Amino acid sequence: MHPELRRIEEQYLSLVSDLQAGHIGEADALAVLANLTAVDGEGWVWSIDPGTGEFLRGIPGQPGAFADPAQFLASRLPVVPVEIPPHGTPQNQVSDYLHPNLRPVPPTPVTERAGQALSGAAGSIAGGLGGAAKPVRGLLKGRGRTLAVIFGALLLGAALVAGRPGGEGNTESDAPPVSTPTPTVPPPTIVIPGAEDSSTVTTLPTAEGAVTPSTLPALPSEAELGSFLELLRSGSVEALAPRLPESERERLGLLAVLGAARGGFEVSLGKPKASGSDVLVQVRAGDPDRPSRRWSLRLRRDATGSWVIVAAARA
Repeated sequence: MHPELRRIEEQYLSLVSDLQAGHIGEADALAVLANLTAVDGEGWVWSIDPGTGEFLRGIPGQPGAFADPAQFLASRLPVVPVEIPPHGTPQNQVSDYLHPNLRPVPPTPVTERAGQALSGAAGSIAGGLGGAAKPVRGLLKGRGRTLAVIFGALLLGAALVAGRPGGEGNTESDAPPVSTPTPTVPPPTIVIPGAEDSSTVTTLPTAEGAVTPSTLPALPSEAELGSFLELLRSGSVEALAPRLPESERERLGLLAVLGAARGGFEVSLGKPKASGSDVLVQVRAGDPDRPSRRWSLRLRRDATGSWVIVAAARA
């Protein structure tokens, strides 16, 4: 089970415990339960049915239908391709949204590269001259100023040649720089529930078997509820037989409901409400305001128009 569904299930169980212990009223518990929802990666809203504790899945703003928790899809972000520009790309051609660690190293200016090359060459020449000057130190004595002037003129000429356009030291090309296209990330589509503009709203898929407002079942009338209550109180086997579930397991769950009247308890019904394609109604044993036991019955109208019991659960 997805952690989001496990979270709202744990809160639902805690809410049921507080309700049974009398720490919270039924109206407050239903209000809190209405806010226990989770949205999956496809936009479906998941909640818990208050009568059965089963998970419901539906479109935002509409009633949900019973669904398997395994259908919950986690949210995922799309993978956005990133093009890394090569080193030496001008900064004005690099996207401002590119991570600093992926930004290209700017090219070294020509003057700085020429200075580094001349410094290395000057050091080598000076070292060579220093080693060779030892045997002929006596011959060069008194001519140091002349040698310095000549060496300075050589360095100045080399610098001028390197800085001249089209010279050997100029490595920059006169051709216009090649522009590297910056990847454009399309903005995400935002789904706004209830929006009327069809150009900005993405229509959610309709799940197979999902219940729309036009397919909600009609609730039983007061007369039908009265007849159904008298049927539960009577305990008539012949009258109850066509109203009971086909599953033996579900019929076993009705033993306490059908035996409440024979045990001397007052049996009453709560207000029915639609749940998916069925109707939920609560059966109470004892004082209607403070019943000793509650059950939730799931009813469905059969082909003859009678209300039959589909399932029962202790509330």
